[in-house]
Amino acid sequence: MSDLERQALLAHYENLLFAIEDKQTENRMHYNPERNAEVSALTADALHFRAQHDITIAELNSWKKRNVQRASSVQHAVQLLSRSA
Repeated sequence: MSDLERQALLAHYENLLFAIEDKQTENRMHYNPERNAEVSALTADALHFRAQHDITIAELNSWKKRNVQRASSVQHAVQLLSRSA
């Protein structure tokens, strides 16, 4: 598997985690038993996906850190370009 394919898997897993977090937040604000079932299903999907693709928390955290650093570098470059324009 290429590095790019692995990054895509990590991005998909992170999106699953964001979806779970969003549903949990919605449920805390406005309790809904059906949403509890959705959270449970999303959690099961995320755990299965993580196990299926052998994703570790350390790998996910490292990937997130690299993305934050990239985003910071891009933001800095945009600021430099806008100053010179």
